Amino acid sequence: MAESNWSLDLVKAAGPSLVVVVGWFVANKFTVDRERQNTKRSMIVQELDCLSHDLDRLSKVIFRYHEGERSIKQERTINVSLQDLTQRVTNIGALSRSVTTSANLTRFVNDFKRKATLKHFEDGHHGALDQDDPQLQEIAAASHRLRETFSKAKFEQIDA
Repeated sequence: MAESNWSLDLVKAAGPSLVVVVGWFVANKFTVDRERQNTKRSMIVQELDCLSHDLDRLSKVIFRYHEGERSIKQERTINVSLQDLTQRVTNIGALSRSVTTSANLTRFVNDFKRKATLKHFEDGHHGALDQDDPQLQEIAAASHRLRETFSKAKFEQIDA
C-alpha cells in the first residue's frame, strides 16, 4: 500500500514537470519551423529583388544590342545572362511552395527570352533597329511583365 502511494506521489510531483518539458519541446519545434519559413521567405524576397535589378541591367544590354551594330561579345553576355536568369528563377520556384508562382515565373522568363532573341539576334542581326521598332516594344513589354511577376511573387511571401 505504501508503494502505491509512493508511485502516485511521484506521478503527481513529476506530472507538471513532464508537461513543462513536453510543452517546451513542442513550442521549440514550432518556433524553429516558423524561423525556418521566415528565413526561406526572406531569401526568396532578396533573390527576387536581385533578379529585378539584374533584369533592368540585362534589358539595357539587350536594347543596346538591338539598337546598335552586331556584337558577338554582347550576344554571349546576353545568352549567359538569360541562362543565369532562367536558373535563378527555377531555384526560386523550387523554394516557393506555390506551384502557380513557379509556373508564372518560368512562363514570363521564357517569354522574355523569346522576345529578346527570337528575331534580330545572332545571324539574324542586320544593322540597328529603330527605337520605335515593334520588337523593342515587345521586349520592353515582356520585361515589364516579368518585373511585375517578380513583385507579385515577393508580395505572396508576406501572406505565406
